Amino acid sequence: MRALIIDSNAKLAIAKVIEYAEGNIVTRRQLLAAMEGMEGPIGDKAGHVCMLRNGYRVAFSIEDQLAGMARHISISIPDSKEDYPNPLAASLILNEFGFSEINLKAEGLMVWIEKDVRALNVVEIIGKED
Repeated sequence: MRALIIDSNAKLAIAKVIEYAEGNIVTRRQLLAAMEGMEGPIGDKAGHVCMLRNGYRVAFSIEDQLAGMARHISISIPDSKEDYPNPLAASLILNEFGFSEINLKAEGLMVWIEKDVRALNVVEIIGKED
């Protein structure tokens, strides 16, 4: 299990990614284009990504989804062919990015694993569609 260190440098990197995401909300058109392979994944755009010590890669976006505005995070360890982010580290990262306490029974929360990149993904609805 890989340790996570959230120091002042990590907090600064996280704040920059959050600020970027807030200023560059992913539209439904962009989401559709990414799903259809017409655009690369949002997590491939540098402004949406930060690297934390010990190899954690975090991609974060705010998205205009059909269900409403959502925050979307993907946490991985790209230099490992075997490791997924450990649950405690993932929980701490989610907290730093403003996610509510994760309750898998909560409405408006989606959690899944991307096996090809060994990433944990969480989407949380933060504003309902009118």
